Amino acid sequence: MQKEDKIPLVVLVGRVNVGKSTLFNRIVRKSLSIVDQRPGITRDTVEKPVNYYEKTFLIADTGGLFSEDILKKEVHKKVYEIFKRADLFLFVMDAKEGFTPYDKEILEKLRKEGKPVIGVVNKIDSLKRYPYEEFYRAGLSEIFFISAEHKRGIDALIERIVDLTGVALKEDEKSRIKVIIAGRPNVGKSSLFNLLVGEEKSIVTPLPGTTRDAIEKIKEDFIFIDTAGIKRKYKDEIEYYSYLKTFRSIKWADCAMLLIDASEPLTKMDKKIFSLLEEEGRGIVVIINKIDLLKKDEKRILFENFDRVFPPARFYPRLLVSALKGEGIEVVEDVVRNVYKNMRREFKKKEIQEFIEEVFKLNSPSTFVYRFYHAGRFPHRFLIETKEKLGVEYINFLMNKLREKFLLFGCPVKIINKYKRK
Repeated sequence: MQKEDKIPLVVLVGRVNVGKSTLFNRIVRKSLSIVDQRPGITRDTVEKPVNYYEKTFLIADTGGLFSEDILKKEVHKKVYEIFKRADLFLFVMDAKEGFTPYDKEILEKLRKEGKPVIGVVNKIDSLKRYPYEEFYRAGLSEIFFISAEHKRGIDALIERIVDLTGVALKEDEKSRIKVIIAGRPNVGKSSLFNLLVGEEKSIVTPLPGTTRDAIEKIKEDFIFIDTAGIKRKYKDEIEYYSYLKTFRSIKWADCAMLLIDASEPLTKMDKKIFSLLEEEGRGIVVIINKIDLLKKDEKRILFENFDRVFPPARFYPRLLVSALKGEGIEVVEDVVRNVYKNMRREFKKKEIQEFIEEVFKLNSPSTFVYRFYHAGRFPHRFLIETKEKLGVEYINFLMNKLREKFLLFGCPVKIINKYKRK
């Protein structure tokens, strides 16, 4: 794919609850934005590259204008900021409500930008007669009447977007390292995300739960994904939808940065999120954030005692940073690259054979071993076939030796023991 500054940006704009997020999901063909009947669910702008018959463009979902959301000012600020970057606006309206005074006000703002605008009248599925005249009186030269929910008119709209903005696809998106930023609410995920991508993509406030969608941003050879905080209980289905988005992003990512708050004791939820990332086979970098709140001695003690407090993390890099002050950020990308390199490591049969022979000399298993080999990546999986079942202690011994020998720092490792008499 081309560099982002050469990819046209198409921005969805409209009032709250006109169906922008549903349309966004239809265009990108993935369930990335949260969809709900209640207004004001989308807060951050969500961007995604769209590839269509060897052409590409960026599509952005935005928070609804004229919302009653507690963060209304921040949402509107984000929407107006993205106006400057847009190459084409998709102005989304509600067929059931008609062309409202609020729609008129939004359209006036779009026209001041001097950029092409396509009108999109959504929710035509329940209408017997389309209100053509009402919307054309608004002065829009091009209008598509669609049902995002029932996928009516979507292909024709995408084809028109490609005609106006699409550029040739030059680089496979898969070549970029997909990195998710995960953690509990209010540990600084959005602040770190904004710092890494070099702009304020995610809304940052002291309120926990501000981020609801998974926010994605391409930067050089990375795709960074900011996510909603994971917590033990969800007060409503919207928070639960946010968790599902985070979980989908974990499955899609190559590596994860687990953010932990240095100013608070390590929690059960921190450990649970770590286990989730490890179980899903993502490369992991532990980021201990908010070190600006600690004294020098407290930083040293925290770093030295971290392995004792959280033993599973000893196999993963951990960095002390302050997303607020920008401390320690300069090494983050290089550490992630190194973890990704370790995750993609290939193993030759000869080196695996030499390894297992060395290990057996140090500590021979209690049963006959038929085979030992590398069975896959993300996570690294090794399969050992034996006559009888191996004990947990010996499996852990093998796992530790694998990490030492092949320097699998930052990588989840699984050893699968298949046992049967032959």
